[in-house]
Amino acid sequence: MPYISVPGTVTLNFTAFDNGQVKAFWQPPLHWTCIEYYYLKWSLQTCPPAKTHDAVAFTEPTISPSEQCEWSFNLTDVTANEYILTDLQGCENYSFEVFINSDSDIKGRSSFISAEQVPGPVVIEDVSPGETTAIVAWQQPTAHHSCVELYQVEIVGPAQRSDDLQERFKLTTTQTEVAFARLDPCGKYNVSIVPQSKNGTKGLSVDTEFTTLEGKPSEILSPYIVAEAHRLSISWLAPSYADLCLTGYRLSGWNDEKKPVPAFDKTTENTSITIEGLNSCQGFTVQIIPTTKTADGDLKHVEARTTPIKAQAPTVETTSVYPNRFEFSAQESDLNNKCETIFARFVCQASLDARHKFAEIYVEGRMGIIYNTAVGPLSPFTDYVCSVSLFNVAGWSHNKTVIKRTEPYYPDPPEKLSLKTHTNHSLGFSWTQPKYANGNIKLYVSHFQRVEAAFYIPAENCNQITTESITRETSGLEQLFDELTPYTRYSIQVAAQNEFGIGEYTRPYTMVTKPGASDPVVDLKAKPEGPLEWDAEYHANALISWNMSCKSNGEIEHFLLEFTGERAGYDCLGFTRKVKPDLSKKGIFLHNETILAPEYTYTVRVSVKIKSVEELSEAVNHTFEAPAGIPQRLNDEVIAKSRIEANSGNHPAKSVAVKLPIDILNDDLGTIVYVALLLSQKNCDEGPELKCGAMNTIEEWPDIPSWSEAHGDQNTACIAQYQTTPLRWEPNVNQYRSVDMVEFIIGLENCENSSKKYCNGPLRPDTEYNLVVRLFTKSGYNDVGVLTFRTEALIELVIILVSVSSCLILALVAGLIYYWITKRIKWQRESCHGLEDSVGDVVEKNFAIYYREISKADKLAREFKELTAVAIDLSYSASEMGGNKNRYADIFPYDKNRVILDIDADGSDYINASFIDGYRRRKEYIATQGPKSESIKDFWRMVLQHNVRIIVMVTQFREGDVVKCHEYFPFKFKGINVVIKKKESFDIYDRTELSVTHETFGLKQKVVHFYFKKWPDHGCPTDPMYLINFVRKVKSEKKPSYSPIVVHCSAGVGRTGTYIGLDIIMQRLKNESKINIYETVKKLRFQRMKMVQTLTQYTFLYDCAYELVKHKHNHNTANGKKEVANNDLDDHEYTFSRYAMNLRKQSADILPSDERHFTAKPPNDNISMEPSPPTYVE
Repeated sequence: MPYISVPGTVTLNFTAFDNGQVKAFWQPPLHWTCIEYYYLKWSLQTCPPAKTHDAVAFTEPTISPSEQCEWSFNLTDVTANEYILTDLQGCENYSFEVFINSDSDIKGRSSFISAEQVPGPVVIEDVSPGETTAIVAWQQPTAHHSCVELYQVEIVGPAQRSDDLQERFKLTTTQTEVAFARLDPCGKYNVSIVPQSKNGTKGLSVDTEFTTLEGKPSEILSPYIVAEAHRLSISWLAPSYADLCLTGYRLSGWNDEKKPVPAFDKTTENTSITIEGLNSCQGFTVQIIPTTKTADGDLKHVEARTTPIKAQAPTVETTSVYPNRFEFSAQESDLNNKCETIFARFVCQASLDARHKFAEIYVEGRMGIIYNTAVGPLSPFTDYVCSVSLFNVAGWSHNKTVIKRTEPYYPDPPEKLSLKTHTNHSLGFSWTQPKYANGNIKLYVSHFQRVEAAFYIPAENCNQITTESITRETSGLEQLFDELTPYTRYSIQVAAQNEFGIGEYTRPYTMVTKPGASDPVVDLKAKPEGPLEWDAEYHANALISWNMSCKSNGEIEHFLLEFTGERAGYDCLGFTRKVKPDLSKKGIFLHNETILAPEYTYTVRVSVKIKSVEELSEAVNHTFEAPAGIPQRLNDEVIAKSRIEANSGNHPAKSVAVKLPIDILNDDLGTIVYVALLLSQKNCDEGPELKCGAMNTIEEWPDIPSWSEAHGDQNTACIAQYQTTPLRWEPNVNQYRSVDMVEFIIGLENCENSSKKYCNGPLRPDTEYNLVVRLFTKSGYNDVGVLTFRTEALIELVIILVSVSSCLILALVAGLIYYWITKRIKWQRESCHGLEDSVGDVVEKNFAIYYREISKADKLAREFKELTAVAIDLSYSASEMGGNKNRYADIFPYDKNRVILDIDADGSDYINASFIDGYRRRKEYIATQGPKSESIKDFWRMVLQHNVRIIVMVTQFREGDVVKCHEYFPFKFKGINVVIKKKESFDIYDRTELSVTHETFGLKQKVVHFYFKKWPDHGCPTDPMYLINFVRKVKSEKKPSYSPIVVHCSAGVGRTGTYIGLDIIMQRLKNESKINIYETVKKLRFQRMKMVQTLTQYTFLYDCAYELVKHKHNHNTANGKKEVANNDLDDHEYTFSRYAMNLRKQSADILPSDERHFTAKPPNDNISMEPSPPTYVE
């Protein structure tokens, strides 16, 4: 047998085709001729386990894949070097082996991946549906499953709906399970699964169907109701959820009274239904429930209301009939109509003419009730056709009509009431019948009364006129009233009366009677004034005042003033004045007559002229005397007739006879009532100053030294001017006059011990004199001329007598001088005059010693007593016109310096206030009483008129139970308005800023009010520094230099004088370093009575002066200046303070609670301090 060689190995290569086949090829091995066959073997590198499948029905035939993992083939054609592999699973890893012949050795091995194939269909394992979800699971395709990249799953349904309403849900997944949501309950759905290869090729689709589970239906949608009067047509849409599960709908319902309505109890498979047999105008609630085989769905409530129908005509009953209305009761007749009546309308129409022809009223409706109402206003005793209808939402019902007549009533007022007769004492009226009599007119009643006077009546002086009304009846249409008052307003009202009664009166018809002559004026007065000393010509005036009558009986056209004047030896004068009325003065009228002749006696006759009345009123007379003028200067002719001759008596060298022509007593400007002869030594000065002055010479006298004051020391080198004639010398007395001359002998009296005001003392021998002749009328004086003369020299006998007696005289004089010097020294020691200068001033450095001396028991009391006799003869006649404006009956301002206001509506210029001169400025202060309620307006008028910027109040408004001063701010009265702008309160005072306006005159200014709080009810401030510091504070307040400071307490003299006196003392001490308390208070008392009223207040001024000096001394010592006698200050401080405290205590013990009396207990029984008449003491 031949030797057989073994074939060699092969090298494998693979080629894949699009159809999924793979060609394996190789080169023949060595010794290929020895090859009998090739044994080819291929297998899956990953072989899946065997699978079992549930039977699933497919709609299309399927290829059953092989479940083997290994294949083989014997290739007998040894010449073939290739093999085509078919039926491969796509996309799988295969292992390919080549065996030759029966050799078990592998001759060739390699692997390849099969070509990509279309995957086969999946196998659906399970579908798990819920109400709205479904889970679908499947197995991989048996063919080519490794080529599957993903699965496309799609659900379509529900099949119960039309195609356009079905939904498609698509999902892609790499898993073999997917879940779907948002499905409809009870929906039939189709699911399809398509595998897709990696190259996008899709495999076969596998479909199956399933049904979701049943769900609870939601409520129905979009219910819609068509309402009619008696039925409802209802339609709706199926529920949005589980509508595929429905088997039908169940209905029920109730009305708006919550009562079930059987007509609604129905079931239906449709989505619409009609409910019959319902009431109109009624609301219903319909309940619709969707149902399934096993359960009810959500219910739905639907509101509906049937449509309305008109009401039937109501039933009407007339319950009451009145003159001006009907009362009806109406009721709905159809109670089955559930439509609510909106209102009922009641209408009444008059069949004839009437005031109220038509009346209509609407009553708010209520279902099923009675409508009660009154229809009006209607006219009395009139026929009316009345109808009633009801209105609901469907419209008006038919009317129900009734006919009724109203009852009678009071007649209307008569018409066209007018004036028929018109005089100054009667009025006649007429009228016509009422338009609506409301019955039969029987008569007319007129009511006539006085309304008021049409003329002006002063309210303050006239009593209110009251008259009773007059009521008259008449069947006619007119009425006359007589015996009426002229120019008076009357009113009449007329009413008609029928069978029902008296009707309404007409509106008052007023008419004024014609004017008549006035009654006479009353309280006619005349107040002469003048003349003025600075007027070159005579000027005087008379203020004529009168009150108009309470019955002027018309509008005053003017007052007629007829003046007639008479003076002995002069022509009679006469003239008239017409004064227009000014009714703003409350019936008080003034006329200032300036055309007067001196010393004429005038009679003024005042009558009243009424407009449109020719007759004047009865005239009223008053007589007054025009003031005399200031005497005229003497002419040269009269002076030439005057003679001065040596007296032929015992002392020709010391007296002269003055003879003046009798013509000097005849002056056209007035009768010369007094003559004064004024002497002065010639060549002592530039010559006598000729003076003149206006004053009431009966009460006042010009200030002129007397003989004693002018001569003083007998050795006076020059004799100043003095008056030698007696006070108020009347030359008309027969003893002083002859037929043509007036004679007076100068130098007849010894004046050394004379108590006369003016003494006719001796002249100096051989001395040249100036003689001034001063003439007086009742109104003033004038120095009318100057005469000169020289007395005769003494004869030699006088020289001899003087020589003989000189020794005796010298001895006597020496004794007198010694006595006078010793008494003077003692007097100075006792009275402190050694510390004063010639006018009583004490310099600052000596005041401490003076203070100590004056404080001895009786010194201060004696000094104060001397002040009580000061200025007791000054006039205060103007205060008599003040009346109730004076707070106290014995405290008045002097005429010479009283504050004069502009004349007010009452014709008064008076206020209890005085101008007070200050240290250097005139009228620096106004001292006044605390305002009364009657004088508050005057007080603020004074403030505005005199531009006052500061008010100082040193009293309380009330001290204990006594009103010291009325509260005068804030204040508003008749155009004056005082308001508080700012108030500050300090320990010793309050400062208040006030705004004062006079709206009538447009005046406005700021006023600062200071109230001193440290002045107790009795006595004086406990510490003088309180008042000193207060004065300084007030002085520091800026104000115009021309503005006075108003200072007041209660009476305006005690505390007020103390304050002003301290201010003056402080100013003088600061500027002159001098103090003179006595003279300061004396000057104050010449300007206002009782200033610094009590010894306690006078002592307090010394306390204050001492404190001022002491504090000034301490201040100077601190600055290194020379000290004053400290020991004197200390000793005195103890001595005087003890005396002052005792004095205050005694005064306080004696003062009654109201401080209306003061009786000081003197420290020395030798000093008389008798109780004074009742007076006010602050």
